Amino acid sequence: MTWIDVARVAVAVALLSIGAATDLRTRLASNLLWVAMACVGGGLWVVELVAAGAPLPLLLLPLGPILVFVLALYNGTFFEGEPDATDQPDPADDAIAHRWNLALTVGCLLAVAGLVVIALAPRPDGGTGGVGVVAAALLALLVQGGFYALYRLRVIAGGADKNALIALCVLFPRSPSLAPLLTSLPLASVPSIAQQSYPFSWVVLTNAVLLVLLVPLALMVRNLRDSTVGLHMFNAYCAPIDEVRSSHVWLLSRFHGGEHVWTGSFLRAAPLEGKALEEQLRALEDAGETQVLVTPKIPLLVFVVAGLVLSVIGGNLLLWALLRLLP
Repeated sequence: MTWIDVARVAVAVALLSIGAATDLRTRLASNLLWVAMACVGGGLWVVELVAAGAPLPLLLLPLGPILVFVLALYNGTFFEGEPDATDQPDPADDAIAHRWNLALTVGCLLAVAGLVVIALAPRPDGGTGGVGVVAAALLALLVQGGFYALYRLRVIAGGADKNALIALCVLFPRSPSLAPLLTSLPLASVPSIAQQSYPFSWVVLTNAVLLVLLVPLALMVRNLRDSTVGLHMFNAYCAPIDEVRSSHVWLLSRFHGGEHVWTGSFLRAAPLEGKALEEQLRALEDAGETQVLVTPKIPLLVFVVAGLVLSVIGGNLLLWALLRLLP
């Protein structure tokens, strides 16, 4: 692992940890964190290219992913967290968002076109630019577009999550060299070409999603401990009503038809916040209820931090599992 890889991992862990901590506590994460990540990433990328003896035109490669990051960053507000439940759609905001989406699309196309020109540009020695280096930059742009598409589809719900992942593409244009860390781990048997063929930022997200799957198991253990066994035990737990007001949780209980009912999942019922949440809690209190079913609000950034560490130490866990299952 080179010092550049060490610096990349250290910067990523530090900034993502700060973002996850503030997101967990206040539901806000400053975009200054992701700006710093992209700037450091671009700088380290250029240093790496210079150290590899890349020609001057190739030193412009980081500008493409950085441009996409900037356009994606300012598609929303400077601080992004959970939307206010009282906010109403504003046509002016929709028009601004539409212009930003158009600018993002054009910016991506220009970035891709610029990278292709750089790749095909003749060098003084008669050759062309480094195809492998350009391919890495194009792959970073592709993954950034994938993250933004997931955000628009609400698969990635938080603006801070989207910005962090897109900045991570700038910080890690390639997978860090993990050979010294993996020599004693089972994942060392995964072919290095297979590890490198997957963008590192995408591996981080994949491992983060795998870690999200541990949440239902944790809730099950908690419900078994509290002897609150039922259909809810994999996605909710019982909590005092006052805890709903003071904690970051989704309320899954409803007072409907004169009785206390369970919505089944926060995906099947509109999340309650602000005035609507307080009205529902008062209705449950008036009915004599003291305990309600809730599910914790855990920012994706928390799992991204853990997924990053897991990716550095263990690599692509999903790929490793698939290669183990295949004959």
